[in-house]
Amino acid sequence: RDCRGDWSSDVCSSDLITPSRRTNLALLKTRLQLGHLDNALQHFREVGDSFRDLRTTASSAPRHIAAQLVELGCREHRIATVLEALEEQHVMLTTEMVNAMLGECIRTRDQRLVRHMERLSASQGVPKTGRTFALLLRSSGNDLSRMEELLKEMEASGIDGISEVAQVVLTACTWVTLHW
Repeated sequence: RDCRGDWSSDVCSSDLITPSRRTNLALLKTRLQLGHLDNALQHFREVGDSFRDLRTTASSAPRHIAAQLVELGCREHRIATVLEALEEQHVMLTTEMVNAMLGECIRTRDQRLVRHMERLSASQGVPKTGRTFALLLRSSGNDLSRMEELLKEMEASGIDGISEVAQVVLTACTWVTLHW
């Protein structure tokens, strides 16, 4: 048999061998390094609850691995698939993960996913930063009422992110001036 391909998935999914949690974690890390998103997601699901609350864990390893999973999902333009896996495992998102996924949603112009991300992160109490608000403002396009809501929320939250949002707001103002 030729063992140069992706043989570990075949071996580990057979009835003969059931990989341990530690083995699944090692396979997950390997798949992430190799850029194999589908296999990484499979092992992520098998590792399970190690990734539940990334904001309070003492170790940075789960946070780093989850961030790599999000990064790979963004790189392959499959953030919806990664988000589904994160939700299935009840993973508590971090601000960095939300920002990366929002950035990808904006690149792919997926407004439905932006709104889903916004609702999910709000329900989990993920803190917003100036970068988060800038991404949400950018995703608003030229919806001035939505932009106003976000700016009011930013002000009420006491977030100092003027440097992040200034360009987005100026661009929207310029568009309105030119098209009205």
